[in-house]
Amino acid sequence: MNAGTSLDSTEYYYSLPSNRIELWFLMESQRFLRPVFREFLQGARRGAEEHRMRVESDRRANSRRICWPPRSRAHPYRNPPGGWPSDIVSLRRADAKEFFDKYYVPANITMAIVGDVNPAEAKRMAERYFNPLPARPLPPRLHTEEPPQPGPKTAVVESPTQPIVAIAYKRPDEYAKEDPVFDVISLVLSSARTGLLYKDLVQEKKIALVAQASSTYPGGRYPNLFVFF
Repeated sequence: MNAGTSLDSTEYYYSLPSNRIELWFLMESQRFLRPVFREFLQGARRGAEEHRMRVESDRRANSRRICWPPRSRAHPYRNPPGGWPSDIVSLRRADAKEFFDKYYVPANITMAIVGDVNPAEAKRMAERYFNPLPARPLPPRLHTEEPPQPGPKTAVVESPTQPIVAIAYKRPDEYAKEDPVFDVISLVLSSARTGLLYKDLVQEKKIALVAQASSTYPGGRYPNLFVFF
């Protein structure tokens, strides 16, 4: 059991024996039907510790955190997925409930089930356990658009770590017809040790330890960046 938060969604993962699929439907539906908001002080401490471990103590991650905010002036992609450290320690029960009621609505949920299961039986259990969820409106769509960028942006970060260079180009969202082209370019340039970037910069010229391309950064639902690291 685990969870992850990106800039576009929050995912909850479960790995269960196939004969326990109904247990998953029971547990997950109850979490939405009867949520319990508690342990905020412990959660704040855990969140702050995770931030220190994954960002502040990781020089590369810390450099990216400092370097990348200039990518967006108006769009929420400028914020980290888990919020800023002050957001974590300031979260209260009323804030969490307001967020839950706004975003954790039936029409905003997507389920993916993989494994030795019967699709018809899974559908029956989904209807049985999730039908009691009251219908609520979808959360409002984000209307803030990033204003045009009149020229290049450059950010330099002083950090006691090995040099890191990142070059980014603006691109449309993943719903655009050009999206597959970006994915193919990324695969050709940056497929682990078979990619052109790794062969040229790491193996042959030996001027880099890592060379990668990311076709979608930091999220794909809205216009974002194609990045070379």
